[in-house]
Formats: sequence, C-alpha cells, structure tokens
Amino acid sequence: MDPNGVTPLAGLIQLETDEPVRITLQVSDGADNRTIEFAEFSSQFAVPLLGLKPATDYTIDVILTDRHNQQQVLTPALTVTTPALPADFPSINVLVSEPGLMEPGYTMMARFVRAAGDPGYTIIVDNAGQEVWYSTLAGLTNYQLDNGNLLYRTDNDVIEIDLLGNQVSRMTLADPGTRLTHDTKYTTVS
Repeated sequence: MDPNGVTPLAGLIQLETDEPVRITLQVSDGADNRTIEFAEFSSQFAVPLLGLKPATDYTIDVILTDRHNQQQVLTPALTVTTPALPADFPSINVLVSEPGLMEPGYTMMARFVRAAGDPGYTIIVDNAGQEVWYSTLAGLTNYQLDNGNLLYRTDNDVIEIDLLGNQVSRMTLADPGTRLTHDTKYTTVS
C-alpha cells in the first residue's frame, strides 16, 4: 500500500508467473464485492489496487487464467487494512445523491486546503461521497488526462503523476520568474 508515500488508499500488486496469464482481482470488504479484470496476458505484473475506502479491512483474491482458460486462485488471499483519514482531512457531507442522474465513475476534487500554507489534498470520491483515493502531493490538480494520470501544476512546474503517485513527467518553466496562473494545457510531442 501507498507505494510512493503520497497515495495512502492506493496499492500495488506485483506478481511473476512461469507462463503468460491474465489476472482477475476479487476485492471484498465483507459488505461490498467487486471484480477487476486485466485482459492482457503476461508473466510479469504490477497492477494497481485502487478504489479502497479508508479504515477498512479488505480481502483480495488473485485469480490467474491461462491461455487454455484454466483458472487458479492464489492462496492465501491478500489482506489489506487501509489507514484512517488524517486528522486535518476535510469533512465531506453529501446532502443529496441521485445515482440514477449521475455520470458513472468517481468524482475528483482538486486541492482541498484547510489552512494558509497547507498544500491540501486532491480527493476522489464515489457516488455516495465516500473517499476512495487521495494524494498528499502539493500543487494544484488541473484535471485527469485521457490516460488516467493526473496533471498537477505548481508555480513553475507542470507534473504528471499516475494514481500510485509515480511521477511520469515534469516540465519546468525556463524562466523561474514566470508563473503559471491559469488553466494548463498539456500536449505530448512525439
């Protein structure tokens, strides 16, 4: 869990097999169950474990499926207890929720700042307003890119991170006196 020290509710499962397989994760907290399938065959995996709620015990069954559709459930199952939210974490209260009228997926709230000088949190919640991801990275989050990564900006940098907190790319302005003050556009040049 928290492989980079900045995403406490995110984890990484690493696995190596002797032949190519697909991985399926069955994640359960005792009340809610969900299945996450990774379609590609490989023999080396580093798969993210995302969407976990704080202060919750989870059991994760890892299921391997080979090219002949034979399955094997790895034992023992993985177990994870996620940490509680920090004491200074903002309180989120949902006043009205109408899931039938909502877009599917999660909602990201960028840079909740509690006090002057506090770098704040970037928070992702489910459709009930329950925290399922947050980052302690400083900076402003502009938006989620098409590849799923997040684009952060500081006064002089534009930083792309993945949901495990890995820095994917960074662009520093050549003139340190120039400050980014408006929406950042990000284009990859090949």
